[in-house]
Amino acid sequence: MLVFRIEHITSGTGVYNSGGAQYYDSARDDLAHPSAYDQMACPAPNMWSEPTLSAHWPFRGMHFAFQSLELLTRWFSCERGRARLAELDHWVKVAEVPDDVVVLGEYQCIYPVAAARAVRHLNVRTLEPMAGA
Repeated sequence: MLVFRIEHITSGTGVYNSGGAQYYDSARDDLAHPSAYDQMACPAPNMWSEPTLSAHWPFRGMHFAFQSLELLTRWFSCERGRARLAELDHWVKVAEVPDDVVVLGEYQCIYPVAAARAVRHLNVRTLEPMAGA
């Protein structure tokens, strides 16, 4: 299956561990477009409310992603915030992962890093394919 993950271009660190989420949060232009940090307003619950995922704590060797681009953009819905992430060298990595190793939650999924194969990268703001990536 394909998974969609926002990460730093050079380090591969996810948006929460790279510090990018705080910049996404600060760039929001409308509280109607909440970030994943907004527990009360976010259109999707955090991963701790998804027992299927939290059962795999401490997530060693695993990455978080989304099962579709639609779910990623529901979670990170503010284009201005995604533009800030693009300025901070983040992109959306699209990876192929065997179905039998992906743990599906209601919104997010987790998968073993070693099982993933990047197939393309998208500009995090425009969601268009990145040339040469």
